[in-house]
Amino acid sequence: MKMGFLQLSSVLPISVLPQQIVPADVAPPGAVVAISLIALIGLGLLVTVIVIVSFLVIRAIRKNRTRKDDA
Repeated sequence: MKMGFLQLSSVLPISVLPQQIVPADVAPPGAVVAISLIALIGLGLLVTVIVIVSFLVIRAIRKNRTRKDDA
């Protein structure tokens, strides 16, 4: 059964769509899990780098302000 435009654009209720039964206890394939973990680790490292750089920039700005105040 093909889905029409109205079904794809959610104008028709979900109950009209043909139902696909997917067991809830099925784990995703290993590749999907691996890619997800790599993406999460990559995002975590990116956030860590951003936090470290912003900490160093804020510290440098504070040091620069105190030198100008002393002069």
